[in-house]
Amino acid sequence: MKESKERRYTRDHEWVDFYRSYAITGVSRFKLTGIREIDKIIFIPQVSGFIREGTILAAIFCSDYQIMAHMPIDGYIIKINDQLSAKDLLGNPEGEGWIAIITPWDEEHKTRLLTESYYTPKYKGLQL
Repeated sequence: MKESKERRYTRDHEWVDFYRSYAITGVSRFKLTGIREIDKIIFIPQVSGFIREGTILAAIFCSDYQIMAHMPIDGYIIKINDQLSAKDLLGNPEGEGWIAIITPWDEEHKTRLLTESYYTPKYKGLQL
C-alpha cells in the first residue's frame, strides 16, 4: 500500500510532500520556467542538526543564471539527493527531481504553505 502524502508549496516555488514522519522537497516546475539546460547543481554543505526555513539547500546553475533551492520549513535533513541529474530536474522537477528528504520540526509549519488547490491554478499548468 502506498503511503499517502500532502503536497504544499512555498511562495518562492519550492514544493513539499508531507508524509507521516518525513517530507520530500524540491523546486516547482514554475521556478524552472524558461530553463532549457542546467550546467550544474551544487548542494550547499549543511551543518548537522536543525536547519532553518529559508536556508539554501542547493544552487542550480543555468548559463549566467542561478536558481536557489531553499529549505521550505524548519527541520532536519535526512538525505540530500546527491544523484540528482539535470535531466531529472528538468524532466520531472516535482518527482525524480527532488532535492532533499527532511524531518519537519513542527507539524504547524505546513499551515503557512500554499495548498496544492491554491497553487496549481496559478502556476502549475505552465510549460517549461
